Amino acid sequence: MREVGRDALPGLGLGMLSWREFDTFEAALETYFDRGFFDFFEEVKIYFNSLDDKATAFADRMGIAYAGTPENTGIIGGLKGAASIVSTDYVVLLENDLPLIESREVIEEELSLALETLKAG
Repeated sequence: MREVGRDALPGLGLGMLSWREFDTFEAALETYFDRGFFDFFEEVKIYFNSLDDKATAFADRMGIAYAGTPENTGIIGGLKGAASIVSTDYVVLLENDLPLIESREVIEEELSLALETLKAG
């Protein structure tokens, strides 16, 4: 599995929803790898709508833990599924077609601010 959590923000996890489109997802993931995005999370997982052999092979090749359902439960069902497989107190949810465009410094600042805001209630 790919290393995560080197600079983890306490209690923060990442759940990524995927429904096919592995080329697009791989392109987005490359931006995550380039910026060390996974370093900010204690836990990182993919949730697949329409989980099949291609999806599991993709996750294994990317080195990311995964779960999913063979059905397509739509975006809301998939995001609920992604949230349910991450055990941290706070979960960032992403879809598979969201590449990062910000620098690592901006990402860290925004995630830290969001987490502080959530913890403050």
